[in-house]
Amino acid sequence: MTHRGGVGVEQLAAEVGWSRKRLWSRFRSRIGLSRKCAARPAVDPVAWPAPAYLARA
Repeated sequence: MTHRGGVGVEQLAAEVGWSRKRLWSRFRSRIGLSRKCAARPAVDPVAWPAPAYLARA
């Protein structure tokens, strides 16, 4: 099954031989964000606050 990212999580996990839980754990440890936080800018850039240096102006 594909979704917005084009490849389903189950398919990706199966290709690398990991469980879904391990895949998400590795994603978070490498990227530093949860999958939902990593997807948020692509889905709704307005939801992210302005950087602090822009707020000072």
